[in-house]
Amino acid sequence: MAFAAFLISFARYKTKGVVRLLLSIIAFILLVFGFIYGAFTVFT
Repeated sequence: MAFAAFLISFARYKTKGVVRLLLSIIAFILLVFGFIYGAFTVFT
């Protein structure tokens, strides 16, 4: 999840256009998987 946060920050400050959109989507997917994994770990 920390990597996803870094990826979002990098995408916002260093990139533009399609690359920025792509990195943001990848980071969002990583955050979703991180959330699911975290919830799974807590509830098992």
